[in-house]
Amino acid sequence: TAVSCGYDDEKFFSRQFRQVTGFSPAEYRKKILQ
Repeated sequence: TAVSCGYDDEKFFSRQFRQVTGFSPAEYRKKILQ
């Protein structure tokens, strides 16, 4: 997901994602799939 969004660093993407959404990418994915 990080690379497809233009990020080279997965950890940086995860931190940015958490700042914006309040969830890690994995937590967000689980929440959406419920």
